[in-house]
Amino acid sequence: MLTFSSPTIDTEPKETTEAGDVESVGAPDVNIRGQATAKMAVGRVDLDTQLCYLQSSDPTKPRSDAAVPFRDIVPSPDHPRIAGIADHDALSWCESRRQIEAPAWLINRLDATNLEKPYVGFTSDGKVREGLYRYADDEGAPTERVANKAEVFLQLLDEEQKKAVQFGDVRDDEFRLWSNPELYMNPELQEKATLSKGMDGKSLAADRWNPFDERHLGGARQDNRVVPYEGCPVKKFPKESQDQIIKLFLAFNEYYPESVLQHRLALFKKHLDETFFSWIGEFGDEDPYYYRIHSPVAFMELDFHCGRILTASAGRAQPTEYF
Repeated sequence: MLTFSSPTIDTEPKETTEAGDVESVGAPDVNIRGQATAKMAVGRVDLDTQLCYLQSSDPTKPRSDAAVPFRDIVPSPDHPRIAGIADHDALSWCESRRQIEAPAWLINRLDATNLEKPYVGFTSDGKVREGLYRYADDEGAPTERVANKAEVFLQLLDEEQKKAVQFGDVRDDEFRLWSNPELYMNPELQEKATLSKGMDGKSLAADRWNPFDERHLGGARQDNRVVPYEGCPVKKFPKESQDQIIKLFLAFNEYYPESVLQHRLALFKKHLDETFFSWIGEFGDEDPYYYRIHSPVAFMELDFHCGRILTASAGRAQPTEYF
């Protein structure tokens, strides 16, 4: 699963592949390993080639050489995990899950208690750093076209429907209640970046792992979470590895219109010396892993989850790769 924080709204999302448990779409899986390789749902390709961000494959067609084809492990309607779901709407299904320990833990965690605190956003020390963004800058986003499309949409709605979809501010409760979840470096830098080689709850502190977000720190209802910088400062990386960090930033944000992406890229580069890279997991080709890229203007995470909605993951203690 990938997560990131951004001050603007995606106006023109591009087509993306289906790739595991992802919150921020369009991002490849990239390893800290002896060679730079990238993994996506469509297979393994050379990192320099893949990170050109051109999708040449058909995401509707699963990999023919996959060890476990994704569609083969999607639970059927009568599977014990979802049996009876067809008889529920979203609210009644959620209420029925409260009777089961693990789902109840997540549902109760997502209650609105966090709304009692004013919206602050992610920080590294609990203090908002002013002046990072210049909102008067023209990023080149097609805002006029987006506004026109929104007006066309609103004209299709009656007054009650308009009230249900219009809100005044991104700090409104309705927004805050929303919920959905290889770099080459030398051994010294790799060791500095690695927070833990173990990925499960026994290997990590209680506040660093839970059954649903797993290693993700930027999950739902984490508006005001304080996340200190960890791992290895990117400024210690050799130039070629810093370039790979920049390519990863582009991969995480490729859904932006090109002019907006370039504006954000320039801001990310401006704070590259304040950027940290951290890693959890081993380094073998078949090992699951987590990584985070964190700076004053970026928070990006990739995590291999255990795939709890998939039938093949029942009882699995460690996450794995699914294609």
